[in-house]
Amino acid sequence: IVAAFLRTRSEQNSMPYPSHVQTVCYFSKHHDYDDSEGILRWQFTTTTEMYPCSILARESFRNDQSQLDKSDTHLYMVHVIIDDSTDAYVVNVPRYGIFFAEKAYQSNQLLKCGFRRFISLADDMVPESWKKQ
Repeated sequence: IVAAFLRTRSEQNSMPYPSHVQTVCYFSKHHDYDDSEGILRWQFTTTTEMYPCSILARESFRNDQSQLDKSDTHLYMVHVIIDDSTDAYVVNVPRYGIFFAEKAYQSNQLLKCGFRRFISLADDMVPESWKKQ
């Protein structure tokens, strides 16, 4: 799915994304930027941790960079679900911090009628270093 902006939870009531996808957000559990209201401000991080999230609100903004990259003219408020007992509300999440991912057990590889066939390679197509001696 390619989208210039993402739909909020309320917008998805009338125009939902496909049932097999979910939104996931980059989020570091080891944050130290909590504010008094329990809402976190998103900060760029090199974490590879991604968690399911719901988009609660979208806000447009303009700056010099947004003139160059039209896809990054919105910031989002998201609800991140870390595990069954832990969640977080995060504001100022840019578009590049949110992705679409397939829900667990929803990919086509699990279909009973899915195409499966062993594919072999000729020996000369495989490097010697890959072959067992």
